[in-house]
Amino acid sequence: MSTQAPRQPGVGSPPPPDPPPPPNRPNRAGVSIGAFTLGLVLVGIGVVALLIALDVAVPLQVVGPAILMVVGFGVLVSGIRGETDQGGLGFAIFVGVVLAVASFATAVWEVPLGGGVGDRTVAPTAVETVADDYRWGLGDLHVDLRDVQLEPGTTEVEVSVVMGQVEVVVPDGMAVEVDARVAAGAVEVLGQRVEGVNVDLVQRTDGFDDTEHRLSLVVRVGFGEADVVVR
Repeated sequence: MSTQAPRQPGVGSPPPPDPPPPPNRPNRAGVSIGAFTLGLVLVGIGVVALLIALDVAVPLQVVGPAILMVVGFGVLVSGIRGETDQGGLGFAIFVGVVLAVASFATAVWEVPLGGGVGDRTVAPTAVETVADDYRWGLGDLHVDLRDVQLEPGTTEVEVSVVMGQVEVVVPDGMAVEVDARVAAGAVEVLGQRVEGVNVDLVQRTDGFDDTEHRLSLVVRVGFGEADVVVR
């Protein structure tokens, strides 16, 4: 009669299963870089708006680049950490780029920052109600001066839009001098049109210097179109 040696434990048997992975724990170390960057951008915009409301002088031409630097730092850190949830960071990038473009237009092409968003139409009926400058942020700005009777001398008016279109309408027969500048887009002044980048067009009606009632227009557009037409 033959006998078998007892089987040693672990010999000839399948290996034990791997231990289960540890459960996922929520990350409570802090907020994401995207949310943090977006928060910094919103706080910065709020501080600037508050200072403007309090009539504190704010160098707006540096606001956009400063915010863009914050956004760039957020993109750099987010890339190093390998974060994939970048919804807040993407919105912050959009806001920073828009503000940087506006600030760049202000610093380089002398386009004043200010105004609102959308379409605006201004039609003064007396020279006393004509403002020294009309500023708009994003959209179309229409200034109709056909009902204005100019006083003796030169009436100076500045019209500007950061991104959009400016249209200034003057009556036929009014002595007009126009200095129009567009960073990128088109300029049309008294029938002459120029398109391109860094467009600068100066026009005046015949006999401007010999006329008693004169209008001097300064038109600035960052990105878009500037039109001065006679109707």
